[in-house]
Amino acid sequence: RYLDLSQNYLEKLSENLFQKLVNLYSLKLGSNKINFIEKSSFSKLTSLIELNLDFQNLSYLDSELFSSMNSLRELSLKMNYIKSLNNLS
Repeated sequence: RYLDLSQNYLEKLSENLFQKLVNLYSLKLGSNKINFIEKSSFSKLTSLIELNLDFQNLSYLDSELFSSMNSLRELSLKMNYIKSLNNLS
């Protein structure tokens, strides 16, 4: 179960956007224009292993953003504008 939404013009990920994709293992969102992610956008993705958020306009990530993603093994945030990371465990 794989979803690739790379190279679109996504700018925001809203609350519970992926709520019906509970069996998703890989989500690729690279090369969009995402500048904001609601803290519950990924809350139902408990089976997700891989998340790619490369090449976005992200400067801030909420500390609760990845809290429900216990299966996450690979997170890629290359080429963003993130200034600091706090409490992302």
